[in-house]
Amino acid sequence: MNLRVQEAEDLIATLKTKTIILKKQETELQKILNSLGAELEEIEGFSRRNIIRLVPESPEGDTVGLFVADLILKVFQPRGLSKFFLMERVQRIPGTPPKPVAPLRTLIASIFNFRDRDAIFQAARWAPPVRIENA
Repeated sequence: MNLRVQEAEDLIATLKTKTIILKKQETELQKILNSLGAELEEIEGFSRRNIIRLVPESPEGDTVGLFVADLILKVFQPRGLSKFFLMERVQRIPGTPPKPVAPLRTLIASIFNFRDRDAIFQAARWAPPVRIENA
């Protein structure tokens, strides 16, 4: 009986030691996970910073970039836009093309310079609602 009790006590001591080690590893891994989560959030935020969303999709055809640039320059007329206003890309939110009665897809444009993006946002705040072909 003493031998079995001694084996049980040894097993309990071993398990306690392993539990302590695992708890230390868990806290270390939790710290790493938190720092990686914060870094990922920062990277995702950085990639979204210079993106503006434009609604609606319109009959611009294949020249969506020219359409958006024309819309920004002529309709919003932003002040403080740099001489070399550039858009990195313009695209539609993915999805199936809308049916005639369905809501139109959103266009997104990635602006190269954050100052230009801020000027566009400022002008859009004060601009009247934009309607293109009753949309």
